[in-house]
Amino acid sequence: MTALNSDSLADRVNAGDARALARLLSLVEDGDERARSVVKDLKPPADTARVIGLTGSPGAGKSTVTSALIRAFRDRDLKTAVLAVDPTSPFSGGALLGDRVRMQDHATDPGVFIRSMGSRGQLGGLAAAAPQAIRVLGAAGYQVILVETVGVGQAEVEVASAADTTVVLVVPGMGDSIQAAKAGVLEAADVLVVNKADRPDTQAAVRDLRAMVALASGAWKPPIVTTVATAGEGIDELVRQLDRHWAWLADSGERDRRRLARARDEVAALAFGAVRGRLRVPDELAARVADGSRAPHEAAEELLAGIGFPVRLSRTYPSFPPVRNVSGVRKALGLPFDPIDRAAHIWQHRFGPSSAMAAVTSIMRAQQILLAELDAILRPYGLTFARYEALVLLSFSRAGALPLRVMGERLMVHPTSVTNTVDRLEAQGMVVRRPNPDDGRGRLAEITERGRDAVRVATRDLMTAEFGMAEYSEAERDGIFALLRGLRLTAGDFTED
Repeated sequence: MTALNSDSLADRVNAGDARALARLLSLVEDGDERARSVVKDLKPPADTARVIGLTGSPGAGKSTVTSALIRAFRDRDLKTAVLAVDPTSPFSGGALLGDRVRMQDHATDPGVFIRSMGSRGQLGGLAAAAPQAIRVLGAAGYQVILVETVGVGQAEVEVASAADTTVVLVVPGMGDSIQAAKAGVLEAADVLVVNKADRPDTQAAVRDLRAMVALASGAWKPPIVTTVATAGEGIDELVRQLDRHWAWLADSGERDRRRLARARDEVAALAFGAVRGRLRVPDELAARVADGSRAPHEAAEELLAGIGFPVRLSRTYPSFPPVRNVSGVRKALGLPFDPIDRAAHIWQHRFGPSSAMAAVTSIMRAQQILLAELDAILRPYGLTFARYEALVLLSFSRAGALPLRVMGERLMVHPTSVTNTVDRLEAQGMVVRRPNPDDGRGRLAEITERGRDAVRVATRDLMTAEFGMAEYSEAERDGIFALLRGLRLTAGDFTED
C-alpha cells in the first residue's frame, strides 16, 4: 500500500484544496482504510452542513433543479457541494457520471464542489459510500450539500435517511392518482416538486399530490411547488419552502432526531458492510443447498458461525397481513413483500403511528381488490381498464370518434399513454384511425362495431359484478365509500352542497 501523508492531505482539505478533497472522496468511495486517518484529522466545521436530498424518476429534471439550487444558494454566498449519484451498469460495471454535465455553469466557481459517484449496484438510489462522503463534505466546510440520487421508482427511499430535507420531483403525465397513492418515495418527501410545469397535465398531478398530502398526520405537511427548472421558474418558491422546512426542523427538534437516526444507520451500514465483505459462500456449501441435502437457513447459520456469529435464524419468512380473497384472482403477485404494508412501515418509521396512514392503507387495499376484479372481468375480452375507458369514451361521443388529444384531456392521461392504448385497440380491430376533417392534419380514433360489442358485453359483466365486496358487511362498505368520497372532496374533484 502506497504511503499517504494523512496530515498533509487533511491540511490541504482544511485549506479548501478541491483536488485534495476529490482524492479523499476517492479513498472513501473505494473503502480505503487510509481515508480513516485523514477524516480524523479534519477540523470540525463551524456550522452544521445542511443536507438536501433530491430524488425522483429518471427524466424528472433532478440535475437541472440541482443546478438552479446551486445558483440560488451561491447568490447567498453559501459554499455548496453536490454529490450526484449515477447508475452503474450491471453488465460492464461502468457509470457514465453524466449528471454534472448539466451543472457546467458552476464548474469555475471556487465556492462550488461537484462530485459524481457510481451507485456500484447499491439499491435505494444512493451509493454505499454516500453517507461517509456527506460527512467529509461537511467537514470540508461546505454549508449546503445537495445529494442527487439515481432515477428511482416507488420504493427507493434511502435518500430520506441521509438528508435533512428530502425533495421529491415528479413530472406531469407520469401516472394517475393510484400511482401517487402507492409510491413510497412520495411518502418520504418533505417538499414535493412538480417540475416541467409547462406541460398540460400539471394541474392533474398537483391535484393528485394534494389529495395524498391531505392524509398526512405529521406536524409537517409537505408543500407542493411547481417549477420549470430550465427557465428558472418556481425556484425562488422552492428555496423559500426549503428554508421553511429547515427552520421547522430546528424549532421542532426533528433535526436532531433525524441526525441521530442517520448516525445510527451509518454505523449499522458500515458494520453490515464489514460482515458482508467476510462472507464467501463455498461452492461445496452452495451445492448442498442446490441438491436439497442442506436447508438454506442451516447453510447460512454455518456460514455465520464460521466468521464468529453463532446465531439461529428463523425458519419462517416474514409474514404480512393477508389480503382478502378476491373473486377472479387466481394467485397472489408472488412478491417477496407486500408493497402496501411496506409503504405503511415507511410512513410509520418516518412520521410515527398515524390513523391517516391506516386509512390510506385501507383505501389501497380496496383499490387492490377493485383493480384485480376489473382485470379479471375485462381480460376475457382482450381489454385492460385503460382500453375499456377509451372505448367507453368513444362509444359515448357523438360521432364515435375523437382526436387523440381530446381523449388524453378527458381521460387525464399523458398523450403517449393514449397513443399506446389506441395502438393496441387498433391491432385488435376495436378502433381505426382516420384523418381529422376539422383540421386536415390530426388523427381521430373511431370505434368499430367490434369495439362496441366488446364494450357492451364487458359493461354487462361489470354491472353484475360485486367487485370483491361480497365478503364485507354493509357497514364496512359504507365506511370505505365514505372515506373515498372524503378523499375526492379533499382533492377538489367535486364540492359538497
